[in-house]
Amino acid sequence: MRNCHCDVAIVNRGCDAFAGSQHSSGTIRLAQGPDIKAEGAASIEDRRLARLYAYWCSKRPSAGAWPSREAIDPLDIPQLLPYLMLVEIHGPDRFFFRLVGTNVARGIDPTGTYLADGAPGGPYRDHILAVFGEMPRRGQPVYTISLYDDPEHDQRRTHRLFLPLEPKGGDPPLMLIGQVTEQDRMLLGSLWEIAPTRISVATNIVLDGAPTADR
Repeated sequence: MRNCHCDVAIVNRGCDAFAGSQHSSGTIRLAQGPDIKAEGAASIEDRRLARLYAYWCSKRPSAGAWPSREAIDPLDIPQLLPYLMLVEIHGPDRFFFRLVGTNVARGIDPTGTYLADGAPGGPYRDHILAVFGEMPRRGQPVYTISLYDDPEHDQRRTHRLFLPLEPKGGDPPLMLIGQVTEQDRMLLGSLWEIAPTRISVATNIVLDGAPTADR
């Protein structure tokens, strides 16, 4: 078997790039990510998402192409399934949840709905639409870390990995998304239920998805 590593390009982005994500009813602090000096999956802090990225790289048919939906076999990654989403891109800010893992769906299951229609209105919806829209705008895999801090709830730190999949002819473009949330203790409410207003993007990395083989 060959090991697949993917180089990364660090994108320095300030708050201006997210100007459309401001909302009068809350505070969103969209901070520029730190200067990360890492290569490949090592730049992805969560080990589950790092594994997902390496798996996605291994399924690419060539250096210039993305894996197809059929190339992703759930039996290959059973331990990652609770953290995965399969999302169709139907247009700007039109993200349709085709499949949602049990960990992501805890509290509210968005399967079969559009993100813009199901997410709570206000700062969180503005933020999550901007985060989901980054990969389609870039045309490359994207890794983000978002911080959610509310006076009535513990702080949550959510890692998201957005990976493009090659659709069949005529089908909408697809994203394979991994999402893992860290928190001080197990909470019953999902982010959709809590709708946090104090939000910051701590990390925003564009991964160039170029595999190299170690033999």
